[in-house]
Amino acid sequence: MEYLLAFLNIKDGYQFAKPFSFKGRINRKDFFFGGAAWFVLVYLLMALVIIVLSGLLLAASGTYASISIGLLIALIYGAIAIMLILQGLGAMARRLRDAGVSPYVLWFVLLPFIGLLILAWHLIKPSQIMMAESSSSEEI
Repeated sequence: MEYLLAFLNIKDGYQFAKPFSFKGRINRKDFFFGGAAWFVLVYLLMALVIIVLSGLLLAASGTYASISIGLLIALIYGAIAIMLILQGLGAMARRLRDAGVSPYVLWFVLLPFIGLLILAWHLIKPSQIMMAESSSSEEI
C-alpha cells in the first residue's frame, strides 16, 4: 500500500491534483511496485465498469439508448485514459528527477522504438541521492 501511495504522490494526504504533479521525487522501488499495483487496480476497476455497462448495453440493444450508452462508455474511457496518461507522465517525471535525469527526457517517447528504450534505461537507474550518500560514506 505504501508503494501505491508513493506512486500516486499522496503519502501525506489526498488532494485531487497531487497524483498529476510533476514535482518531487519517487524512488525506483516505489515507482515500479506502485505502478504495478496501480495497473492492477485500474484494470480490475475498468473490467467491473465494462461488465456493468455492457449489461446495460445488452438490455437496450437495437434502440437509440444503446447508441447513447455506447457513446457514454467511449466518453468515460476517453476521460479515464487521459487522466491515467497524465498521472503516469507525472510519476515518470518524478522518477527521472530522482535518477538525476532531466524530466525533459520524457519527450523521447515520441521517437519510435528507440525512445522507449532510452526512457526505460533512465527509469531503471538508481536514485542519485542514494548514490551520493554511498559515495560519501566510502570516502570516510
